[in-house]
Amino acid sequence: MMRGSTQTLSAVAFSACLLFAACGDSSSSSNFEVPAATTTSGATSAGVEIDGNVVPDDVPPDVAILAYAFADLPADGDLSQQVPVSVDIVRQNGAFVLSVPSGGTITVVFLADNEHDGVIDARDTMAVLSDPGQQLRDLQEGDRVELTDVDLNFPHRQAAATINVTRTDQPSATPTTAPAGDAPAGDAPAS
Repeated sequence: MMRGSTQTLSAVAFSACLLFAACGDSSSSSNFEVPAATTTSGATSAGVEIDGNVVPDDVPPDVAILAYAFADLPADGDLSQQVPVSVDIVRQNGAFVLSVPSGGTITVVFLADNEHDGVIDARDTMAVLSDPGQQLRDLQEGDRVELTDVDLNFPHRQAAATINVTRTDQPSATPTTAPAGDAPAGDAPAS
């Protein structure tokens, strides 16, 4: 095995251990469990890295907040039946990192893991990141995405952030701030 592959495998195994330690046992009755092979955080040699920072006031000290990235979710997809491409624990300072494949459409979802089991349960609340500018669509290998000041609104199941995509072959784009409001996640705000 090549050294780079060993380091990548070690990072994935370490991330899986961190997730298990932070969330506890995942023997819940839900069909969704975090597969160890998709539990990743940190830079990736292929694909896209998403660095984010949740507003610190939105990270309660007694509830684990998980950041999930899903690729090409169906419009009516039940998240408990989907497999994420990347998962990370939102640290107490609000930081998280997701590594996702290029192409397709990425949906970022935050979960307040009230059961501390790493599984989407009925008692857990979710917030889906609004992407009105569709900046998380058709990302290219090597792109870097920065989600700043992620504002979690669990009662409305929404998250808003400034999304900045930097392409390796062009200067960084003008950031787009997703408005927080009552519009469904993914819908453009009314003018």
